[in-house]
Amino acid sequence: MAEITEPLLPATEAPETSKPQEPALDFDPKTMRKTKPGVKRLILTVSVLFSFVLGVPFIYKSVEIYRAPLPFREIESLSAQIDSKPFQFPCRLQAIFIGFDWKSSVATLESSILSQMTKLTSQTPQCGTCSPNHTVSVVLNSNSHCLQSRTASCSPECGAIRSVELDGDDEAVDEALESVLGGCSGSNSGSGGEVYSVVVVNRGEEVRAVVGKYRHAWIVGRVSEAEAVSRAAEIFVKVFVNGGKEEGLIHGEFMPVGADGTVVLSFNLLNADPRDWVYDWDFQSVDETLLAPIIEAMKPVANISVESQVLYHMPKSSLSYWDDKWDSYIFSTKDLPFFVNSNEWHLDTSIAAGGRSKMLHFVIYIPSAKECPLLLQLPDGEISKTNSFISPMWGGVIVWNPQTCRKDSESKHPSRHTISHQDLQKVFEVFMGQFRQLFGFKSDNLYVGASGTSSLLASERGFTVWELDVLSRMHTCFNLHSCATTLGSLSRLVQSLPRMIIMDEIGKQVKYSLEAAKLAQTNASLGVYNASAVSSRQARSLAEDAFFHPSIMSVSYYSFEHCFAVYSPFFLPVSIHVLLAAVREWRRHKQENKKSGSGSGTLSELLVLAEKLLVFAEQLLVLEAQLLVLLDKLFDLLKRLLGVLLRLIQHLPVLLGKPLKLVAWGGWAVGEQLPQTPLHCLKHHFFAVSGEDEEEEGSGCREPERWSKRQLALYQGKGSPRAAIIHVNSSCPSPPSKTCKRFWRSKSEKLEKECVDDLQAKGCREN
Repeated sequence: MAEITEPLLPATEAPETSKPQEPALDFDPKTMRKTKPGVKRLILTVSVLFSFVLGVPFIYKSVEIYRAPLPFREIESLSAQIDSKPFQFPCRLQAIFIGFDWKSSVATLESSILSQMTKLTSQTPQCGTCSPNHTVSVVLNSNSHCLQSRTASCSPECGAIRSVELDGDDEAVDEALESVLGGCSGSNSGSGGEVYSVVVVNRGEEVRAVVGKYRHAWIVGRVSEAEAVSRAAEIFVKVFVNGGKEEGLIHGEFMPVGADGTVVLSFNLLNADPRDWVYDWDFQSVDETLLAPIIEAMKPVANISVESQVLYHMPKSSLSYWDDKWDSYIFSTKDLPFFVNSNEWHLDTSIAAGGRSKMLHFVIYIPSAKECPLLLQLPDGEISKTNSFISPMWGGVIVWNPQTCRKDSESKHPSRHTISHQDLQKVFEVFMGQFRQLFGFKSDNLYVGASGTSSLLASERGFTVWELDVLSRMHTCFNLHSCATTLGSLSRLVQSLPRMIIMDEIGKQVKYSLEAAKLAQTNASLGVYNASAVSSRQARSLAEDAFFHPSIMSVSYYSFEHCFAVYSPFFLPVSIHVLLAAVREWRRHKQENKKSGSGSGTLSELLVLAEKLLVFAEQLLVLEAQLLVLLDKLFDLLKRLLGVLLRLIQHLPVLLGKPLKLVAWGGWAVGEQLPQTPLHCLKHHFFAVSGEDEEEEGSGCREPERWSKRQLALYQGKGSPRAAIIHVNSSCPSPPSKTCKRFWRSKSEKLEKECVDDLQAKGCREN
């Protein structure tokens, strides 16, 4: 049979079913890449973008605001410590009973006094007081023996107080008790606080209570056990602890002391109308005798300075009326707010008036003849004994009527007078009473309590010792509160404004303020009142200085959003284009990879690319560091060029050919002006003669004749008093070389002797 065979297909034309199906290609095989695309373009594009990224920290560093570190935790700790618990000082109270036949024990009396003091003390502890941080001790002094409680750390010798005559003069008794009891306060201060003593003597009939100038009081009279305990407890709490204030607190915010711890006392003598009379005073004598002790006593609390002035044509603002009953002109307490004429009384003439110091004005007002005598009528219809009034936190005013005001008013010509020393002393006693009132104390010498009246002895220093203790405690408490508040406000302000400038000086002030506050707390806990007051005053002053530092209110701080808004118009457009170019180049690279048949790239290629980018970044960082060094050198070069330019400007008259007044070198002056300088003097005195030495001539040594007169200037050579000639114009011959100068120095000694006679003969004169 014949077989039918199909024709054989070529080997290249195999059936489709015999070969696997290949994926369709996205690109034309004719245009496909035969090699993988390079990454050079991509690296260059990304490097530009990366350089912008590296520049961001540099820009941020360049616009960074300097901020000194502040101890925020310590500030918060101080504020929390002061606000959480009222600060109280330790006090030691001692009751001494003489002449009593006690049925109770010493411990029972001590508990009775403590119980009575608790009733008199405010339920809420007040800052700056001793309650309840106090200890009470009792001493029983009888004819036969003496008993004292266990808490008594310092008690007088048995029988020492009995020898003191307590019925005598109060001043003498006060000094005698100070000699017996004063050792406790002086030697033991700092070991639990000062010791305040109350001596109760059971004899006589009339009961008298006197508080001395120091830290003790005495009660003499027939009193019972309960009455003695009650009066002693009242003096302890109301007088020694609270300073005679019924509310038990002298508010620190109303103490007339400046934020820097200074007080300026301004004493003013005002003549209402100098056409009637003119009064003057001897203020210097009063300052030395009356004011100096007060200033010395108040040093722990405030730094006090004194100034005075006499003013004329100073009428008051309020009106007065004639009263036939008192035969005088009267102004009432309702007129006091309008008495001080702020428009015409120019009292703030001190330099400290515009600062943080506190000024207290004390005014002596001398009325005119039209309303003399002028008296102040009280609300009850009576006339004021002192004829004065005070204005809290401002000062006080005394209306002083001359004794001969009616006689002087009848004269046609004004007369000049000087206030007598006696009258001036009385006036300043009133001023001291006003000064005490401004600090929260009583101006009179009586304390009226629930259990009786006590007399308060006055001190020649204006304040007694126990009053100064009260001031120190209250002022320390207020200063620490103010310091903590100010530092807390500064801390919150700085943290809320991260772009605020904080200078190193502010950081030091905050640091020293915290140290002073801690020292004040330590001294206060030990009972050293004066030292704690001084430290607290320094702490408050430093805190105020830091808060009101001029750099804090600078306009250099602004938010980061403001910084972005300022610099974005410069960098944002370029950055966007660079970023888009990098993205576009990355897409192109991926497409080229597809053309080469390698797909979207492998992980190894990405790692290689990242490694190259990191290497390039390191090179950029090194280049940036080198650029910074180069910029520093460039700035240094600019400084030097600026210095040369300044010196060139200084010698500009010489370069322009203007005459010089004197040209001198080597002890010789040649001519009065440079154009008139004899060239032979310069020739013989500076250069070697041309032709003497071929080497020197070839090295640039030239005769002066080769230089024009306008090309000569003065130059002081280093190490030699000789003058040199500098080159002015670039077209002129070059100046002498260093070799020429060395040659001249070697020849100068020899030539000088030979040229002296010749120079004198040719007109060169000696300088």
